Amino acid sequence: MTWGEGTEDEMFYFILQLLDYQSGDENISLESSLGSEEHSLHQPSFNLFPNPVVDELNLQFYLSSPQEVRWNCIDLMGKTVQEASLEGKLQRGLHTLKIDTKDLAVGSYVLSLEIGEQRLVKRFNKKSL
Repeated sequence: MTWGEGTEDEMFYFILQLLDYQSGDENISLESSLGSEEHSLHQPSFNLFPNPVVDELNLQFYLSSPQEVRWNCIDLMGKTVQEASLEGKLQRGLHTLKIDTKDLAVGSYVLSLEIGEQRLVKRFNKKSL
């Protein structure tokens, strides 16, 4: 088999493009396109960025309908170190919450997000300046 554009030729073609680092790149989330209408058809999910975090963690999630939302930040010993219950139901759409992490010790944590009756978890790391 040889490379080519014919139906009997090898059809795998891989392009890799690299860009130099620019300030703010660490805040870009590539996990999913949470704002798309298509996302509402899938299981709920959320993004945390930047990870590792220094001072402020962004929690981004999409709601397909108005829901009660609550989050907890838990250290690896199982102790809740931060939590919040958002007042009332949040409207349908893309939401980004900013979580202050300045007072957290350097280490690993788990963020638990409760949307209605569903509970989702993700791990993140706190680093020093």
